[in-house]
Amino acid sequence: MTMTKQKNRRMILGALFVNAFCCGGVYAWSVFSGSLAEYRNWDYGQVTLAYSLMSLMLSFFGIAGGKILDRFGPKKLMLAASVMWGGGWFLTGCVGQLWQLYLVFGIMAAVGSGLAYNPSITTAVRWYPDKKGFASGLITGATGLSSLVVAPVANMLLERYNVSVAFRIVGAAFLLLMFCASLLTDTPEPGWVPGGCEAGGKASNAGAANDLTWKEMFGDRRFYLIWLAFLGGCVSGLMLIGHASTIGKEVAGISSGEAALLVGIMAVANFLGRMLMGGLSDKIGRYQTILISLAASTVGMVVLSRAKGFFIFVTALILLCVCFGGVLSVFPNIVSENFGLKNMGINYGIVFTAYGIAALIGPMTASAVKDASGSYNMAFIIAGVFAAAAFILVYVIYCMSKKNKEIPGMD
Repeated sequence: MTMTKQKNRRMILGALFVNAFCCGGVYAWSVFSGSLAEYRNWDYGQVTLAYSLMSLMLSFFGIAGGKILDRFGPKKLMLAASVMWGGGWFLTGCVGQLWQLYLVFGIMAAVGSGLAYNPSITTAVRWYPDKKGFASGLITGATGLSSLVVAPVANMLLERYNVSVAFRIVGAAFLLLMFCASLLTDTPEPGWVPGGCEAGGKASNAGAANDLTWKEMFGDRRFYLIWLAFLGGCVSGLMLIGHASTIGKEVAGISSGEAALLVGIMAVANFLGRMLMGGLSDKIGRYQTILISLAASTVGMVVLSRAKGFFIFVTALILLCVCFGGVLSVFPNIVSENFGLKNMGINYGIVFTAYGIAALIGPMTASAVKDASGSYNMAFIIAGVFAAAAFILVYVIYCMSKKNKEIPGMD
């Protein structure tokens, strides 16, 4: 591999980082949602449904994104995604009816995120077959880091302008950044490996021996276990993201201004989790890393259900965000090492639908429990049960791979 090629993959990774960073703006949704509900005189639960719908739909559009990526490459795909994602946010600032909110944010923006997020991870892993954990950790980390920037910017915009203008400004920025970054994206040629890795070596062959199509994947019982485990692992993180501000106000008594800071703390923890867990999985193994994340998530949700005061609340929150970041950064590589890199775009897109279901279960469970009991405590327990169930499923998959010697690097 030439030095130019080496620089190109770094530049492409940087462009993919920018795209994922913009997609991560959705994690600052809780900063916008309260102001949007108040500005339009809508019920908060109705506005929360837009976030849940967007999270659900983006997971299904991720399948289409994976298919398009495998056929046409990332550049055209990302350019279309930039228009849909940035345009969806911009038009959210123009809506006056709930059905319009669900259309432009819940569906249009979801198309943009679905076309950009999973294909960004897949393309990064294809460029870095020698450092898959690092690559997926960096790209998924970009989405977690985004709210650290977007949340305070949004708070500043909301103090200066109304929420309608704030949405338009943020949407225009997303569109411009993603469009420019998309022009730099590309995909490696089939069989390409980086310098220092021999063709046919470990980097190129991880999962290559069992490149399953999506139809073949459906016939493999590992797919169903991985899908259910991914769902269970995402519930707690998505519950917290969807209700971060209101949970903080109830449990820790924080102010509205401190809520934006809370989102920033979550963003840092999420970013660190994705980067550290992704890198750790390259060293100790994918399954070992996921098992650590899920065990800690289970404990964290139990602690959160009993948290009294700011310090315990923030400590539990940081732990949970780190673990959620680990789940999102390592699962793409579990998919590639079980079903191969060749069809990873569509295969991971299908597995990612579990994220969409979790995006409904997590926030909506929290809302229902809060409305019924006046507290989030039982919702935290339910999320802890999901994490514990995911731990058991991942352990089963791990034992299967050890027994059958099907997964490279598990000996």
